[in-house]
Amino acid sequence: MTVAMFMAMARRAAPRLLLVLPGTWRLALESAGEKPIQVIKVLRELTGMDLLSAKTAVESAPTEVGSGLSEAYARRGAQLLNRAGATAVADPTP
Repeated sequence: MTVAMFMAMARRAAPRLLLVLPGTWRLALESAGEKPIQVIKVLRELTGMDLLSAKTAVESAPTEVGSGLSEAYARRGAQLLNRAGATAVADPTP
């Protein structure tokens, strides 16, 4: 694998960094709010879930959508989900 190929793969994987970086925080989706389609879109971008998995997670809220995350990425994920209309919480793993 060349360096250029590795960099191209890294750029494509950037939205999925929530699943890659280790930490002790979790991201929980408390409710989808009034715009579940927007929440599904953001959830797919954050986690790399397929459409059916993201739809199921949104419909079954409250649910944990990420664990073992760094504090920064958990908080950023909660912020993005909240902007989409959901109620999301980032907190340390118990």
